[in-house]
Formats: sequence, structure tokens, C-alpha cells
Amino acid sequence: MLFNNNSEMSLATANYDDFGINRDFQPQQQQGDCCLVRSFSISRKGLLSRGDSVKRRSVISTGSSDSGVCSEPDLTDCKDFSGRHHVVVYGSGGVGRSALISQLTKSDSSDTDSCDESTQLTNMVVVELDDEEAELCFVESQETKEIPYADAYIITYSIDHRNSFRFARNVLLSLRQSVGESKPVLLVGCKSDLERTREVPVEDARTLAFDNQAKFIEVSVLLNFHVDELLVGTLTQIRLREKWDMEDVKLSPKSRQSSSKGAKGLVKRFLKRNSSKSKSCEDLYVH
Repeated sequence: MLFNNNSEMSLATANYDDFGINRDFQPQQQQGDCCLVRSFSISRKGLLSRGDSVKRRSVISTGSSDSGVCSEPDLTDCKDFSGRHHVVVYGSGGVGRSALISQLTKSDSSDTDSCDESTQLTNMVVVELDDEEAELCFVESQETKEIPYADAYIITYSIDHRNSFRFARNVLLSLRQSVGESKPVLLVGCKSDLERTREVPVEDARTLAFDNQAKFIEVSVLLNFHVDELLVGTLTQIRLREKWDMEDVKLSPKSRQSSSKGAKGLVKRFLKRNSSKSKSCEDLYVH
């Protein structure tokens, strides 16, 4: 079976830059561009959708000094916008990266019909989670020699193709070697609807994610299964990481020194850094 098919753009034909980012997936700037806003909340019952809507660029807040404009994400300076997050999506040809991004950033709701497809920014979406908005910018990559900047990394594979899982494993190991645990990584098994032809056991993927401090989820774009959970989980992981980093910044050098002294301090730091290991790697809403 040929894995690289016409449903995915191959590395040879795609317009990749030196950082492995596919420039063909950039939103096109046009007068009147509109942004899809997807609203969710998390309760004890799980993820709840609060509906989708459309806002024009003039009313989307990105958290920057230019907060009145929903503009094209500048991938080189994406980190400068507090309300905008850059997510790189890895995966070998044929796993369905493009289809996944499309599903993450579109809506089937009739409330969004007012946004013409020709003016909608196709690789970004505004997510309103618990009444707080954030903009997620998705780009594709297959290159791991030079890791591009991102607030989070999604690594995809197809559950019906073992080689795609091997590629995902290599990417995950490269990412952890390059960025350590400083950024969230989500391992995503695509095409979960193809259970009858599964080649990658769930336990293999779960173990890989757990051993490398990554989150794990299986999705089906065809059935729209767990796609919303991935979207919200990605944003949640970014926010949790930001909160973690802010707590570290607040610690003065003196506090760090004192907290590291003695067995008690060492135990506390060890438990804090490894607390996520005691939680399920499949729970995308905890650190």
C-alpha cells in the first residue's frame, strides 16, 4: 500500500521553508476577513460546546497592542502576542494533517454561514474557553532538524499505518531532545474510525506519550470524534504551561536556593515536577 497519496501534500511538492513550515497554509489577507469563534466550557461532565459564531477582524481581541485587529499570524513573532498561540502540526504524508487542521478550524453551525469561505482565515480559529478568548494558529511541518518556535506541538500518525507511528515517535524524541519539557506536546492518532485495519495498538501510543511527558488522544475527522477535545486540550495545555512558567518566574533566586536545600525541599520539587506522571496522559485538561 502506498502511504503518500493525493490526499496529502508531499514534502517534495509542498512549499516548506527552512524551518519545515508549509507556507501554503497561511491565511490570505483580504479586506473583510472573518474569524471563527468556537466557545466551550469544561465542567465535571466533560467538555461542553457553547456554540460557534463569527467575528470580523475589527472586533477580535488578540491581546496585543493592535488588539482591535484579527490579523494574519506572523510566525516569526507569534510569541509576541499574549492572546495568539502558534501550534505546529507534525505528521508523515497521508495521515490527514490537513484534514485535521481544517476540522479544528471550521464549524458546521448555521450561525457561521455569514462568513464567506473566501474571506475566512483557514488555518486559525479563536477559541473562547471559560469566557476567555485565545487565537490558535496552525501550521504544518515535517522537518525536525531545526525545530520552529511554537507554543505547542501536535504530532499525528494514522492508526492503520505503522510507519506513520514510527515517524511520529522519531519526531517526539527529537522534540523532547530539542525543547525538553518546556512546551506541550500532544500525540494524536488519526483515523480512529479505521479500527478494523488498525496497525498501531492504543497501548503502544499511550506508552510512548507517557514515557515522553506528552498527551495522547485518538481522533476521527470523518466522524468528528474527539476533534473538539483536541482543540480545547491544546489550548488548555498551553495555558497550563504558561501558568507553570509564571510561577517559576515569581520564585526569587533566594527562594529557589532555599527550596532546594534539604531532603524536604528536594522531595517537594521532585513531586511538583513529576506530578503529571501520576495523572493520565489521556486527560488533556490537566498538566
